[in-house]
Amino acid sequence: MTLSSSISSPAFHHHDVPLQYNNNNDDDNNNIITSFADEEKDATTTTTTTTKWVRNNATWLHKSRKEMSLLERISNKDVLPLKYYEQGEQITSPFPSHPLWRSPLWIFIHALPPLLLQSLWYSIMPSIASSSWSKWSSFTTFMVYEVYFIVYLLFLIRNLHSWIGHYGVLDYHNCGRDMILDKDAKKLAASIIFFVVARNLGVILMGGYDANIPPSFGIFPDGGATITLLKTPVRMALWALAFDFFFYMYHRATHTIPFLWKVHAKHHRTRHPTPLQAILADNLQEVIEVVLLPFLATLVVPMNTHELWLTACTTVYVEALGHSGARAYWGHPILHFLLDPLGLALVIEDHDLHHRGGKGGLNFGKQTLVWDRLFGTVGE
Repeated sequence: MTLSSSISSPAFHHHDVPLQYNNNNDDDNNNIITSFADEEKDATTTTTTTTKWVRNNATWLHKSRKEMSLLERISNKDVLPLKYYEQGEQITSPFPSHPLWRSPLWIFIHALPPLLLQSLWYSIMPSIASSSWSKWSSFTTFMVYEVYFIVYLLFLIRNLHSWIGHYGVLDYHNCGRDMILDKDAKKLAASIIFFVVARNLGVILMGGYDANIPPSFGIFPDGGATITLLKTPVRMALWALAFDFFFYMYHRATHTIPFLWKVHAKHHRTRHPTPLQAILADNLQEVIEVVLLPFLATLVVPMNTHELWLTACTTVYVEALGHSGARAYWGHPILHFLLDPLGLALVIEDHDLHHRGGKGGLNFGKQTLVWDRLFGTVGE
């Protein structure tokens, strides 16, 4: 599968595979699409009909790109080829292990451009422009990083879709991935917009942005660089553990307290999610997860703006990865190699099992299994 095929628009204009919708069930999680593929034997024989099952319906995906609204086009970026939404054959081979070095390298390379651009600007512009042009205000920094964060997300979804094509998906023999429901297509896009704005705004505000300090790189923490090889990864790892603690406590509460479950239930409409469905949630949940929890983690592990930028790029990578359903042993880009020998690493299947469990799902952490192990809520 090529990258372009994984995000083609529209995804389901397969003229040889018409879809029939069963809308008799009011439960969004159980609406069924039956896909009929007719194979002509010869001119004198009848056609053979095969049936495949898809768990929920999404009529908006049959629109042409021109017919889609802007919000639907945004959600369409997370649409996989049709086969991944259908029930497939059971795969009995062992899970492949995704190479540990790939994730941190991918994140660093793709998160680097705005840092390099700002660093180069501060190096070159003072000699050719006035001081007012040589430094980036908080607003300028926000806008530059905001635009690139959108580009980063597009790269991320393309990357995860390509690996789904390489590895396949979990639980494929029981059910394919869940389509984005008609009533959720625009909501998901609105959630994505809120996410990219709020997360990036948090980077500027919580990192205490200083226009006089450009991004700089070094090895040792005492050299004055804002990003250092021996300090920044450690702070990012500690931040992830703190963030995961607050997320665990909040997340477990949503599965225990009826009022909070009503807030969280929208996110659990999907039992077999795709990457961007990590962001689909009730408005209150979005504020808690996108604003409040990162704020609490940053109070525990303070970082500068440039470190928080790398942390934001890493965190969204982990969140999308955990909802990708890719059939691979693949964990946190920084913490996995430390936690895996201790049985504390969270891999894709752990969160996939959580979604399949619905309200009764376990594995409440989203970065690690540390707190699940400590409090006895690991689901195998």
